[in-house]
Amino acid sequence: MTAAPIESGVDEARTPLLSVRDLTTTFAAGRRAVQAVRGISFDLYPGEILGVVGESGSGKSVSVNSLMNLLPPAPITRMTGSVLFEGRDLITLSERELRRVRGREISMIFQDPSVSLNPVQTVGSQIAEAIHVHDRKVSRKALRDRSIKLLSMVGVPSPAVRYAQFPHEYSGGMRQRAMIAMALANQPKVIIADEPTTALDVTIQAQVLDMLKTIREETGAATIFISHDLGAIAEVADRMIVMYAGEIVEWGDVDSVFAHPRHPYTLGLISSLPRVDTETDELVSIPGQPPNMAAPPSGCAFHPRCALSQDREPCRTQLPALTPVDDGRMAACHFTGELDVAPDRRLKVAGPAPAPLREAPAGELLAVKDLVVRFPIKSRVIKHTLGHVQAVDGVDLTVAPGESLGLVGESGCGKSTTGLAILRLIESSGGQVVLQGRDLTNLSKRQLQPVRREMQIVLQDPYTSLNPRMTVRGIVGEPLETHGVGSGASRRKRVDELLRLVGMGPEHADRFPHEFSGGQRQRIAIARALALDPKLLVLDEPMSSLDVSIQAQIVNLLQRLQRELSLAYLLISHDLSVVRHVCDRIAVMYLGRIVETGTTADVYARPTHPYTQALLSAVPQPDPSGRGNRQRIVLTGDVPGPDKPPAGCRFHTRCWRAQDRCKHDSPELIDRFGHGHPSACHFAAAPGEDVPEGVDDPADDAVSADHR
Repeated sequence: MTAAPIESGVDEARTPLLSVRDLTTTFAAGRRAVQAVRGISFDLYPGEILGVVGESGSGKSVSVNSLMNLLPPAPITRMTGSVLFEGRDLITLSERELRRVRGREISMIFQDPSVSLNPVQTVGSQIAEAIHVHDRKVSRKALRDRSIKLLSMVGVPSPAVRYAQFPHEYSGGMRQRAMIAMALANQPKVIIADEPTTALDVTIQAQVLDMLKTIREETGAATIFISHDLGAIAEVADRMIVMYAGEIVEWGDVDSVFAHPRHPYTLGLISSLPRVDTETDELVSIPGQPPNMAAPPSGCAFHPRCALSQDREPCRTQLPALTPVDDGRMAACHFTGELDVAPDRRLKVAGPAPAPLREAPAGELLAVKDLVVRFPIKSRVIKHTLGHVQAVDGVDLTVAPGESLGLVGESGCGKSTTGLAILRLIESSGGQVVLQGRDLTNLSKRQLQPVRREMQIVLQDPYTSLNPRMTVRGIVGEPLETHGVGSGASRRKRVDELLRLVGMGPEHADRFPHEFSGGQRQRIAIARALALDPKLLVLDEPMSSLDVSIQAQIVNLLQRLQRELSLAYLLISHDLSVVRHVCDRIAVMYLGRIVETGTTADVYARPTHPYTQALLSAVPQPDPSGRGNRQRIVLTGDVPGPDKPPAGCRFHTRCWRAQDRCKHDSPELIDRFGHGHPSACHFAAAPGEDVPEGVDDPADDAVSADHR
């Protein structure tokens, strides 16, 4: 499809910095040709942030790699169309000419800094190298000075010290900042940020998003910001492009697109989002899976998943053109005028009525008391213990039958370690884990085996948690065989039942994991966890690696299973929007300790611990209209190492309310205000409540520059 160029809705008198026209990228795949990008056109203007959104496989990253000509050469890759940058067509430039453009005039921030940074080079030398490649005359001292200045500019603490450190000595957030410093090294005119916040905690994500806005203000560089996180797009972008199956299906300014989406796919993405500021009974997910680009559907590529299409003939046979719609935007849909933009902005798809909630037994299913997990730090030279990493330090939790408890916090706080210790997949150093009145802490492996039927785990990454050499029938049926449940025929019947339960079918049983999408693999992992009819599931970030539309399907599935089977969940996550949607109660964890806990509604409405307030304020909201008025608490610094946690309150090194008492006096986890949820803070206060005299509270007022 040849799409009309995207014009700026801000200032039509401006000249585009980058003009893409009818860009098509085709990969050779055996005897087939796969069109990953199918005739896209858009303009990028100086100083703007252009957001690009879509599911995995929609062509987002391939598009920007095509702009930079970073794809394998012909005959593996064939590109047509034009990419005009200041009068030069980047597609026709030689490799030597492209090297002068890459990194100097157009630079890129890649998704995973752990992979992009060289582990055997210091961070400073890598930044210096990026400068030296384009300016051979710069002295060694000048390279060092400029690199340190860049690290300081992007907010890396102690930049002169950090200059000489290696990537593994940086936290995830600092590594991403180093990547941004490298991208800014030669003052480029265009920055391409490919999913720069995907792998980051919400607090670090907020820092990076603020950094992108600051770069625009200070350097005037234009940015293409690629993400599947619509909240992040709403926070920073001026205009946005929505891609599906290698095509642009909608574009416009972010306010208009979020307020009134004019393509069913855009509406589906927005409707799929759980939100931290609202509660809904069920997410409206997009049915099905993204198409296989080796054999895309005829007509509109979205029509097999579209509730608006209703399998009408134009959708099945005719490719819709990207044409103007209301508000000066463009959309590629035959029936965009029929799109129902109801107040709740949902495109409802008829489905089975939810099963009635099975009455759950009263009492306490799981009780965790003073749980401690320490890992020894061993000397590499001699077998000597140098110290301990205090991963979990005195955690108390309870989960009732049929209840969902969310355990949230930044990476490294001890969430996953807590879950593994509860299941005895790692051994605790102290405390008790009591399941249905039975202490599991000192049980032998033989005594523990029958107990494992009562509690199972769903791991984070469905691509690595399933054995690639086993069929789905073998994977789901393995727990039955391990515990000696049933015979061959009854096991086959049970596997078929489990697959139907998670929204799949018996026809999938004899396939291998690589034949399924990420969402389908996670459904298989859930089916395996349910094989022994457990009472408790530990869900360790089960949606973090999934697209927002597939995430909504899994969230709805988990809620349906809980209703039907009276399951209890311990949901470990850093996604506070998902936790709000799924969980009855929440526990907030920081550096091995619980700092606040209570009902989800209570904690989200009246957070009293500064860390909880910072987490909630940092969540990007899919509502660009309110971003100018939103009060944000962006934490500075990184989480201290668990091998040497701070004395007193462990959060005091990053807390704006901290006073001298916090440095040496560890606060108890108690209910200080009668709200029904305890918090561990000497100066706890909900937003709008009084705090001690002389203590600034950015939960009430805009955050000062010192705290950004």
